[in-house]
Amino acid sequence: MTARRLSPRWLATGGAVVLAGAVAIAVLLRSPACAPPPTAPPTPPPQKGKATYYEAGTKGGCSFAPPADDLVVALGPDQYAAGAACGGYLDVTGPKGKVRVEVYDLCPKCERDHLDLSSTAFKRIGDESAGSVPVSYRAAGNPRTPGPLSITFVEGPSRWSVVIENHANPLRSVKAKGRGGRWMTASRTDSNVWVIKGDMGNGPFSVQMTDIYGQAGTATNIKPILNKRQATTVDLAAKKSCK
Repeated sequence: MTARRLSPRWLATGGAVVLAGAVAIAVLLRSPACAPPPTAPPTPPPQKGKATYYEAGTKGGCSFAPPADDLVVALGPDQYAAGAACGGYLDVTGPKGKVRVEVYDLCPKCERDHLDLSSTAFKRIGDESAGSVPVSYRAAGNPRTPGPLSITFVEGPSRWSVVIENHANPLRSVKAKGRGGRWMTASRTDSNVWVIKGDMGNGPFSVQMTDIYGQAGTATNIKPILNKRQATTVDLAAKKSCK
């Protein structure tokens, strides 16, 4: 039977990111002039589960804009981990084939290993008439994203509330500072909004992001313009080398 969710969505608290099942790798700080290639993330063993489908909305639990290809997945509260899984990718294999999907949403009633795929993604691996199909899946380390990392200021608990997209792997931490200021650490809400409640000034800001594998990058000149998606030159998963 096709899984559907109700709105508003509610979230579980606590828990750790379980998609990668890996210890974070040494931090790789990047600079515009020279960036060492990131260490390849470990390949986790495939997990067994089941997949259903739903019509993904214009804004999922992760607060992302819907991707053009509509290849997304909603996870149950345990694996969604209060937003910590957002922005990661899963490779899902079903009876008809394989599809790569971005973690985009929460499925409040899904148990562990139950993947609720967008209908577009489900059609790649199974017949819609089945409603539910057995699958295997694993995290995709350093996947290709539709573009460079972007930052959007949104309405939130403070003036400094942002949504970060296209970071490839789930994010572990975010820091920011204003011109001449000190680095301040952001906290993540259940809807995947990063928030700093201290006085950050009027910007522009530098924003440092680190993913779960320790790969880090810093975006500069980020302006506090509400609901404007600001593309950066940061690509945490890019395989660049020093010259």
